[in-house]
Amino acid sequence: MRHPLVFPAVQWNRPRWRGQRGFYEVYFLKANVPEQGFAVWLRYTLLAPRAAPPKAELWGFVFDHRCPERNWGTKQVLPVADTNWRECELPLRVGEGNVMDHNLAQGSLGAHEAGLRWQLEWTPAPQGVGLFPMRWMYFLPLPRTKYLSPNWDARFFGTIAFGDTLVALHGAPAQQAHLWGTQYAEEWFWAHCNAFEDPPDAVFEMLVASARLGARSLRLGMLCLRVGQQFYALRRWRACRAMQAAGEVGRWEFVAEQDDFRVEGTVRVEPHHLLGACYETPAGGRRYCHNTKVGDLQLRLLTRKGTLWRVEHSLEAQGTCAAEWVCLTQDPRVRLWV
Repeated sequence: MRHPLVFPAVQWNRPRWRGQRGFYEVYFLKANVPEQGFAVWLRYTLLAPRAAPPKAELWGFVFDHRCPERNWGTKQVLPVADTNWRECELPLRVGEGNVMDHNLAQGSLGAHEAGLRWQLEWTPAPQGVGLFPMRWMYFLPLPRTKYLSPNWDARFFGTIAFGDTLVALHGAPAQQAHLWGTQYAEEWFWAHCNAFEDPPDAVFEMLVASARLGARSLRLGMLCLRVGQQFYALRRWRACRAMQAAGEVGRWEFVAEQDDFRVEGTVRVEPHHLLGACYETPAGGRRYCHNTKVGDLQLRLLTRKGTLWRVEHSLEAQGTCAAEWVCLTQDPRVRLWV
């Protein structure tokens, strides 16, 4: 068993922007309502480009696994003066009525009759989970993006109104994460799931990112799986570099191994379940995020005793896995871009 890095959740959830240029910060939330095939993805973001005025954005996406033609997304752009981001404290306020705190989120996007409105609460976790393998990666300038989940395995309560549809959340499996930095990775694949069919308390997250360091490109795989009270996290640099992972938009396969455990998995989603988000970088570039919150995930956890591997758990999630493929180009199969 190998635990992930953990940090005081309230402290690490506070905003990091202090007015500097060449910086970005994102709070995102995602939740699934498996019995309805419904999922939501929300983003409270700040971008302070090197050569343009800073701005805040509020993003919202809805996924309907049963009726993907209803999938929807939009965003609102606001001047930083309409936020309290510089105060470096929660609750964060973005425009009028849009709030992000350590234990709640509320807001609205779009016209009342056709937009998205949310009122969400959860019991905050005492510790946030970091995917990076080494603690120094959260304190030194490299990597240029820091990522962790102050509420890695949350249960949301409240309501989401989408057009004339009202969805009630009663302990919906969810996540609240926080990232910030001076530059995006070149490309990455990310997945998170805490809505497995069996066991229901399992949580999985992985990130495979490629970043440019001068003339070189560095690729690093990170992974954490919890089954019951047992954690299996990659905490060795060599294991992260050696992760076998490959795929294309809509499919990803991977094998991660460290010491006496191995995790094998496949993420799949049909293109009509993907929505597109176009990210601006602090340097003025673009990244194209092909995202779903209703993907399929199959996992196998194996442990080794001596030279023999034994399957400990086979886990499956149908229509409840969050995943994103972020590239330098758009996949034309994704119909809606925000």
